[in-house]
Amino acid sequence: MMVWLEVALASVVGYLLGSISFSALSVKLFASEEQKAKIAHPAAQVEGQEAEPMYGAFTANRIWGAKAGFTISLLDMLKVALPMWIFKVLLYPGEYYYLVVSIAGVFGHNWPVFFRFKGGRGASATLASFFVIDWLGPIGVMVLGAVLGLMVIRDAGLTYLSFTVLMFPWLWFRTFDPVLLLWVIGVDIALYASIVPDIRAVRTIEGEQGKEVADASLDDLTPGTRGMRRVTDRINALGGAKYGVALLGIIILAVAFWYLPLLPF
Repeated sequence: MMVWLEVALASVVGYLLGSISFSALSVKLFASEEQKAKIAHPAAQVEGQEAEPMYGAFTANRIWGAKAGFTISLLDMLKVALPMWIFKVLLYPGEYYYLVVSIAGVFGHNWPVFFRFKGGRGASATLASFFVIDWLGPIGVMVLGAVLGLMVIRDAGLTYLSFTVLMFPWLWFRTFDPVLLLWVIGVDIALYASIVPDIRAVRTIEGEQGKEVADASLDDLTPGTRGMRRVTDRINALGGAKYGVALLGIIILAVAFWYLPLLPF
């Protein structure tokens, strides 16, 4: 009985804290109508679709610049990482309740009860959770994700999401703990479910207005993809040599995961 009470406590705490949208609060309090227009969801470009706002660290970045975006991203991380740490270290050491806090926090971030269930996409909250589980993890999967996405797959959108896949082998080779793999499944479900409207909107825009406009919409949804696309375009322009780059990327990934269990920290 107590186990379920603790799971319920972790779920409620995680979800409610995750539902605090610092991006939405800052927009409602400080953004002008003109600035709010900058964060309309790309679906607004599709005829008959309502112009829903997009909330997340990228929102503040687009309106007020990189410093504001970084601040919002940091707050989004702390609202999940701090309660996770409290559950993991102070309240229930040796137990997995902190993982429940994390999953609930990501769901709260993506569908906040305080803001009509209109939230972000959960990348910052997921990476913050990953940091609490394994401090080296976020750094490792982002670097290896760039290798996988830019050198092997050569797709900007998939590069942005590659960390969601690489968390599986990273945590397995680092811990060999199947419970942590269940955590990855939980946060990935939250993240991928939240981007379904984005994918539909971008595909519709591509069909109606062309790939160039769709790529611009993707850049609005996932900051950084514009720079990633430049890199992939340059690699694709190498002709046959791009396959050598892909092979090098595969070798880097294989070596990294082979030696991962041997790291002393």
